[in-house]
Amino acid sequence: MKSVINLLFGAAVSSANSLLREESFLSVLPPFGPLHTIAPLANLNLGMRHCTYVASFNPFEDANTDFSFNLVASQNGNTAMVSFQSSSFPTYFLSIINTTSGTVGIVAGGDVDDASWSLLAPLYTPPPNTTDAFTIASGSKGSWAGKYLTAATTTTMPCSYTSPCGDATVTDGTTYGAARSTFIVGQMPPSPSNPEVFISIDTTTVINSNVNPFFMGCHLDYGFAQAPRGFFAEMIYGNAFDKGTQNSVSWSPFWINSSAPAPSLTDYTAFSAKPSLGLELDHDYATLGMINRGIGNAGMVFTGGQPYEASVFVWCGAGAGNEPDLYMELVDYTQGNLSLARADFKVS
Repeated sequence: MKSVINLLFGAAVSSANSLLREESFLSVLPPFGPLHTIAPLANLNLGMRHCTYVASFNPFEDANTDFSFNLVASQNGNTAMVSFQSSSFPTYFLSIINTTSGTVGIVAGGDVDDASWSLLAPLYTPPPNTTDAFTIASGSKGSWAGKYLTAATTTTMPCSYTSPCGDATVTDGTTYGAARSTFIVGQMPPSPSNPEVFISIDTTTVINSNVNPFFMGCHLDYGFAQAPRGFFAEMIYGNAFDKGTQNSVSWSPFWINSSAPAPSLTDYTAFSAKPSLGLELDHDYATLGMINRGIGNAGMVFTGGQPYEASVFVWCGAGAGNEPDLYMELVDYTQGNLSLARADFKVS
């Protein structure tokens, strides 16, 4: 690698190009041939492509040849320069297509200098051991002479691309930062393979016979139930009439022959600093209550012949002689709410 001043531009470099640095030109160019893509060092998930002949930087699509260019001898015959030939349209070459804005695209039969480029030492320091990082300078003889191909953050290109996509243009290398004027030029590393994985489960072979068959595995899902609530032995979810989380409501209301508002969990009437459940009957022979089916309404698991205990603290606001009949009941939801156990009581 050697340092040469104005090697490509000679006496033709005018005061309009005063932003040009002392270039480090490559004495040996990369080999000509197919390129996978031109990816900005600022975001290697993007690759340069063309759409309606205008170039831009977009999330790379492996099977889309619009992202692929061939590195070939320069259109202007300068052996120190190269040109980028479109894989989709072999007669088209990467070029400045708007001499006012510096927009880059692909052109057939355009100005040969606008379609010729220098591969320079990178403006932005690439990762260690990177050998295919370059800054790409225009060979134009006009006002864009020596300016750098840049992955801009603007999105004025056609085909309705949005951020993180950006325009392909030429700049002095400082407008959008040096990393956006430094590129990996060549084949990108191949995507890691995703081999098929087969898992065989033999249910007839028991490795640990001491594991209780009623144990239930459960993942920890933040925001659903376990993380905000924790793990508890109680099967009732929201066992103090807690509302549950946004994604896992704890109690569901039900009512029969009642026009009163549905029961609700109220924070303003607390018992032992916990929410309370208010039930209000509007006439006789009405039934009003709340149902609990465990975390995420997934149901509960019981073992036959084993004792289970449920308790509740209740007070009544009605006058003497108007106390309602209350009950707690365990039903099988999968068998039409078949009653498994029930306790009826009154509150004085």
